[in-house]
Amino acid sequence: MKPFVALMATLAVLPQTAKPVTITTTMQQIEHQGLLIEDLSMRVTQSEQLINSVTASIRSLTDTASDITLSDIRYQCADHLISESLLSCSHAEFSATSSLWPDRLEGIAEWSLDRPRDNLSFALTLPMLGGKAQVTGRAQGDDLDIRITLDQLSLEVLARQFMPTLLDDSDQLGGELSAIVDVMFTDADTLSAPQLVGEYSVSGLSADVQQGSYAAAELMIDGGFHWTLDPVSSRLNISTAIRSGELLAGPVYLDFSAIPGLNVVSELFLSDALSPSQIDLTVRDEDALNLQASITLAADLSLERVAVTIEQLSLAEGFDRYLKGLLEPSGWHTINPQGDLNGELLLVGQSLEQLTLAVTEVSLLDDKNRIEFSNLNGIVDYSVSGDSSDSWLSWGQASVYQMSIGTARAEFFTGGQMFQLLKPLTLPIFDGSLNVSELLVTDLRSDEVRVDFNARLEPISMRDITRALQWPEFSGTVSGTIPGVTLSGDMFEVAGDIDLNVFGGLIRISDLEIERLFGVLPSLSATIGLDDLDLQQVTGTFSFGEIQGRLDGHVNDLRLLNWSPVAFDLELMTPEKTQGRDLGEQRISQRAINNISSIGGGAAILSNTVMRFFDDFSYRRLGIRCRLFNHVCRMSGIEPAERGYYLIKGAGLPRINIIGYSSEVNWPQLISRLQAATRTGPASVN
Repeated sequence: MKPFVALMATLAVLPQTAKPVTITTTMQQIEHQGLLIEDLSMRVTQSEQLINSVTASIRSLTDTASDITLSDIRYQCADHLISESLLSCSHAEFSATSSLWPDRLEGIAEWSLDRPRDNLSFALTLPMLGGKAQVTGRAQGDDLDIRITLDQLSLEVLARQFMPTLLDDSDQLGGELSAIVDVMFTDADTLSAPQLVGEYSVSGLSADVQQGSYAAAELMIDGGFHWTLDPVSSRLNISTAIRSGELLAGPVYLDFSAIPGLNVVSELFLSDALSPSQIDLTVRDEDALNLQASITLAADLSLERVAVTIEQLSLAEGFDRYLKGLLEPSGWHTINPQGDLNGELLLVGQSLEQLTLAVTEVSLLDDKNRIEFSNLNGIVDYSVSGDSSDSWLSWGQASVYQMSIGTARAEFFTGGQMFQLLKPLTLPIFDGSLNVSELLVTDLRSDEVRVDFNARLEPISMRDITRALQWPEFSGTVSGTIPGVTLSGDMFEVAGDIDLNVFGGLIRISDLEIERLFGVLPSLSATIGLDDLDLQQVTGTFSFGEIQGRLDGHVNDLRLLNWSPVAFDLELMTPEKTQGRDLGEQRISQRAINNISSIGGGAAILSNTVMRFFDDFSYRRLGIRCRLFNHVCRMSGIEPAERGYYLIKGAGLPRINIIGYSSEVNWPQLISRLQAATRTGPASVN
């Protein structure tokens, strides 16, 4: 401040006279301890009442250390007090252009200089960014303290002037910023090593940016900061408390009125260009989340390294607040978790380098009945280098698509691009089990993940399975082998055939592909072959009616969308090899005859008078074909009839034939007929 003091001190030598006096001073250049003043012009007029008027202009004033420049400075004060001990002005008008500010600065000031004590105090007030700013300060010796008060600055004006690339023309930003900032210098002459300490508040922050990708509504934020400036590197500490409002950032939605205790403390390490090189964060949400993070940024502000320590994540509170919005696009926002998670993760660039996660008493209950877990515990340890510890997960009860899974413990290793089951795993499923002898997943970071999987199904009740899947209920058990699978993106492909020993025969599933298995609108395609099934087992628990005999068939080009059929080519037939068997082995009940007739929109060719004397009938062949497309089933049978097609050709006496007449049947109506056939009681014959 010495150049200013020396400059104003020259006014003290003005003669004290009753006559008006005017003194004009010009200086081409003044340089002192890093401050450069160029082209100074000053005029001082003393009136008859000894009131001094000062008018001054400076072409430029530059701090050579920071290269900050004020230019075209104008100053005018009509009531200067000038004496040997005191210089002051109670009301001055000033204006200047700053290299840091896009608009010209204009305002009013008051100041006083106590020369014996070398004490300068001042206050500047000026309109700024739709609000008001006031700068007050005191300088004495080598100390300089400044307080900046910002009152209701417009966030939109601030962003558009200082961050023009942040907002497009169509973007909207509302709200106001207020702050109190104390600026402290250890050396008032050189203005070196300044520190900025203060508090801030943001009120009514609302935004609609990037066509709704980022939005905010009535955010209320307050906090404090401490900024230490250094020529080489600076450090900025910020504490933030978000009191209320809503925020949408991509898939993340946060309602801060439901997070009353959220506090974020951050420490930023800044380069000489004042761009952050490292950010340390502490997040405290007392009943939901406590974490610490350290973020290292490259010169272009891209992520170099992110290390996160989750001290506590209470899923009961934290899921809705922080995770639900992230999972909503995938359809997994309905899982209603309970329990706790803690652990550490490390990202290098965009890649996961290391993860350690402890799971404690976690339960999941999906509203859509896709998945359920209770008493889930364990530790998962992953390292991209492969230097991982063994992991394990255990649970009490579980279900997948309402398929009940009993208590189990999985021990596994995951590291590099590999996941491997360390011990055989037995998953109790209803009254049977799935025994997994091998599970090896490789190429985890590639587009095509390879899975080596060997497992065997021990007999499981079909009644339990069909009830869980809400299919028509039937008897028997299912067992068999399951080969390897391949994952590519969200596509799940079985590499081989799945053989199921069920209904006294064989069901072979080939070309099985599932897309979005646990996502939105899962899709399944497959080919299914049926070989020598026992019809009595198939129909044994249906109210549909009993049929004895064997059955072959196929379901080609099967496609399910959201687990409902949208296309297939179905054929169910009496095997050629059984057509010559004893006809007593191939019989059909009255009830089954009536229901088969209703499916094909046909009739049994035998009078009701004759049928009432018999409980069941022999048949030589039965068969049905249905090609589903666009919700319509194109129907046919074992062979054409004079009108329609044969669904059943009888044998022996009395002989009964069933002929279908509908060549096209609405699929939802056909399902309704099947459901009605299995719900009604025994058939009546008049």
